[in-house]
Amino acid sequence: MLLAVVLATIGTVVGVGVPAQAATTTVCANLGVPAGFYITNIEQAPAGCGYFAKYTVTTDLYDGMSICAQSLVPAGWVVTHAQSMANCANANRNTITSRLSNGMAVCSTAPLPTGWVATNAQEVPSCGGKNRLLITSSLYSGMSVCVEWGIPPGWYLASAQAYQPNCWYTTRGTIKPA
Repeated sequence: MLLAVVLATIGTVVGVGVPAQAATTTVCANLGVPAGFYITNIEQAPAGCGYFAKYTVTTDLYDGMSICAQSLVPAGWVVTHAQSMANCANANRNTITSRLSNGMAVCSTAPLPTGWVATNAQEVPSCGGKNRLLITSSLYSGMSVCVEWGIPPGWYLASAQAYQPNCWYTTRGTIKPA
């Protein structure tokens, strides 16, 4: 019997690190966010967490959902809108998507997915203090990109010009295949 309880406990502890299915729960901030979960709401000084905030966390990601900036943006996803919100402890609440398209506007909150480049950058209020980038994955030799947001693998920077207004005063460069 004791062995069954120990094995069940070990299984539960191992299961917390990698969620097997979509789940939403709450956790006190001092306990940390379990791996694979994203913060969707922060309640300040709630009952049951002492002086710590209570996070609502989920593994259920979908296009157009919002996560608090205290969570990293999932790999392969981008932020399309960011706004400071009380339910994220006055940090940005980021609207995310994994559906990318050429010419799409995204916020510079997270790295661009592999193979995507920024062709334009400007500061806009809808990105919560970050730059808005126009992105594409349709690459060609001699293409002009905003270098600050990355050069894709298999490409190199052939030339560069610093302090370019259409790249929010960072470097604009021309890329070519390696």
